[in-house]
Amino acid sequence: MIKNEWQYRVTKAKTRELAKAIEETGRQPGAETIAPLLIESREGGLRVWLERLNSEIAEYEEVKAGLIPAWDWGLLEQLPKMLIQARIAMGMTQKDLAELMGLKQQQIQRYESTDYVHASLGRIIEVAMVLRVAIRNTQHDPPLMVP
Repeated sequence: MIKNEWQYRVTKAKTRELAKAIEETGRQPGAETIAPLLIESREGGLRVWLERLNSEIAEYEEVKAGLIPAWDWGLLEQLPKMLIQARIAMGMTQKDLAELMGLKQQQIQRYESTDYVHASLGRIIEVAMVLRVAIRNTQHDPPLMVP
């Protein structure tokens, strides 16, 4: 999952590199001595990786545009991803969130890079409140963004 603009830019650059590598597959010096099945296998692996990165880019762009996917609130392990997506959907950077919470940007980066593993429950609730994310008590209700 892409969590910030820097990762977004890096991922976009990587997709360009992969597209170029796919285009050049089989054209490298000495390629005529490599079995066609190996060349095809390499190209297939590159395509799978490119599709995965393109999927992550599309997800980030949708969330950034405010299109938050429906989450299954019954799955607590999704909470970190939901918080990150809520921040992105609100157009906030990690620095913006940190400032609102009175923290350093590096702290938010650490929380997000580890999917909030080392954040206390109180801190996670505070992040949810700052992001105006309301958690309902029923499994079937969609998440709310509090106005």
